[in-house]
Amino acid sequence: MKWREFRLVGLALLVSCSTKSAMAVTCSLAVSPMSFGSYNPLGSTATDVVANIQVTCTTTVSLLVNYTIGLSAGTGTLRDRRLRSDRFSLAYQIYTDSARSQIWGDGTSGTSMNSNGYLLGALASIATNLIGYGRIPAKQNVGPGGYMDTLIVTVTY
Repeated sequence: MKWREFRLVGLALLVSCSTKSAMAVTCSLAVSPMSFGSYNPLGSTATDVVANIQVTCTTTVSLLVNYTIGLSAGTGTLRDRRLRSDRFSLAYQIYTDSARSQIWGDGTSGTSMNSNGYLLGALASIATNLIGYGRIPAKQNVGPGGYMDTLIVTVTY
């Protein structure tokens, strides 16, 4: 039996703003890479991993901050994401919940987005950690090699 290495190397960042008034709030993202490590195509269980996305919002005045975090499709579609090598593709997915039942996307095609809201005091900063739950389904017949995809993480506040 030969083990094969497949990875989601990293997530690209895109921050977009959506405000209804001239608010003095700034939000930023820090994303840890999601690496699936070694994948055994003959294994009988899915390969599950997690990655952290930290959202930090700061303001100069007291106000209610609301934001949503969405993920792009990457290679493939929101419901059928693909890690790619030179010649093969490997199905994977990222979820908003540990049960891996809600696909994390942009809110379309039956996908969900993560959202949060809180009262932020003047000259304050709050960091919130969100977890992306990744999964590669078992028994995919693919060749050996390094597999990767890049997703765009968008915060709208």
